[in-house]
Amino acid sequence: MVLINNLHIFVPAEIQRLPCVGHLVHNAVTKALDDEKIEAVMAKCRRIVGLMHSSHVFKSKLKKAQKDMKLTDKQLVNDVSTRWGSKYKMLSRIKAVMPALNSIFLEESRKYGHLAIEAKEMEVIDSVLHALEGFHILTDILSGEKEVTISSTIPLMRFIHGLCQTDEDDDELSTMIKESIMNYLNLKLSSTMPNCDIKLLPFLRICEFLDPRYLHQFLAEDDPAQIWLAWGDADEVREDLVKSSEKILSAREGNSSSNASISSAGTVSDTENSPVKKKTKPSLVGLLLSQKPTQSQPDVQQPPVADPKADLRREIDFYTRMKVAGNDTDVLKWWGAHEKELPLLAQCARYYFSACSTSVPSERLFSISGHIVSKRRNALKPTMVDQLVFLAINN
Repeated sequence: MVLINNLHIFVPAEIQRLPCVGHLVHNAVTKALDDEKIEAVMAKCRRIVGLMHSSHVFKSKLKKAQKDMKLTDKQLVNDVSTRWGSKYKMLSRIKAVMPALNSIFLEESRKYGHLAIEAKEMEVIDSVLHALEGFHILTDILSGEKEVTISSTIPLMRFIHGLCQTDEDDDELSTMIKESIMNYLNLKLSSTMPNCDIKLLPFLRICEFLDPRYLHQFLAEDDPAQIWLAWGDADEVREDLVKSSEKILSAREGNSSSNASISSAGTVSDTENSPVKKKTKPSLVGLLLSQKPTQSQPDVQQPPVADPKADLRREIDFYTRMKVAGNDTDVLKWWGAHEKELPLLAQCARYYFSACSTSVPSERLFSISGHIVSKRRNALKPTMVDQLVFLAINN
């Protein structure tokens, strides 16, 4: 357990620090929008949202103006510094109802005319929305709690790399925002940067490899994002997994009787947990070679020497040839179903998937605890709080 963003998150021993990916992306976007021109427009939008939320009169006027202009009735969204994606949501909602807002402020021009959005300010809003297009959907991906999230970190970086590629519709401002996001994430994650945990990217790449949903991306030869963050290729990741598996598989050696062991010839021993193989009819060549001359002594076959790393390499080769899992596949259930076929890789997956890529589950627990331990219930015993939180989160 280590302290990350004031939250306790499980991190395997070889990783010094596992940053919360959600906060990382949020901080990258926040830093990219740290510009005087953008901040002036953001401040004006916050004042508009505050006015519409605090005044019942203006809220009614906005609803009426949208109805008169045949616009979809939408409420404004405020920008909260700690809420992921709130800047994009606020600007997109302002843009959607801008005609109705300007009509209201022009009617009240004497006192609120300065809040009307001008053409130059609208250009800034369009540039920011274009640069951040696609980032707003990352919140749902990063907020998962009941599924594996650590394996999605590298695919997420690929997705962000694609979002930040400039195109013909990018102006100077949107290009600057994209470059700033790329530079910030490169500074925090790239293995070429100083003061970075050199074991972080190999760890995240192994997590991606062990997720069957991303296997086709992992094995793809063309990976432009690899140059961006300088992570290892597929062959390096396989070797990193084999090298780092010694500690994981050492706990398995004492219980070898309950797991399948693969012989040096590549056959699976007949143990209780071995994969069920269909009995095939022996070939003619095998039958002939099995006959020994009666006058000669039979060869003494030595028992196969257990070599977990060699067995793991064979499982990796077999795993890379398997069919890619669907997008809606439950990764934990998939490994549970294939544990007999890939016993060593299943042990590794259980170890690596125990880490969480974000602090969302911990923050959610804190929020629930805050609702339970209220001013009227501030004398609850710690054991009672634990039980109530457990019931609330598992309801």
